[in-house]
Amino acid sequence: MKWSGKVPKSNIQKNDAVLVETGLVGRIKGIGYGNAEVMLVQDVRSIVPVVSETSQLQGTLKGNGLGRYGELQYVKKTASFIEGETLYTSGLAEIFPKGAIVGRIISINNPVDSEFLEVEIFFYSDPVNQDYFLIYKNE
Repeated sequence: MKWSGKVPKSNIQKNDAVLVETGLVGRIKGIGYGNAEVMLVQDVRSIVPVVSETSQLQGTLKGNGLGRYGELQYVKKTASFIEGETLYTSGLAEIFPKGAIVGRIISINNPVDSEFLEVEIFFYSDPVNQDYFLIYKNE
């Protein structure tokens, strides 16, 4: 996704977090003259460290593409995540601010042929048709 407008190069840097009122959108991937490229949290290359609201478990959220659910990676079968639980950024990578809302757990599957759970995530933010974004500088 590209955003165009007045972008003072000295104020925006790569990896700054991008948010909307519904939560985390992504991070600045590149900066040009008058524009910035954002890697969305839904992007297949996106990885976001998260923490769950109720169980306080940490995980790594991976995007699967715009319009698709995300997934928590490498969740052991002993983990006690709860369907419907909200996920927030954990702040561990020091790219995203701690406590920014990301999404909600919509399903937890326990496949017999894997040592990990399949945990699907609904992303709260939808960057399509958004006019304004907040760029968070982790200083």
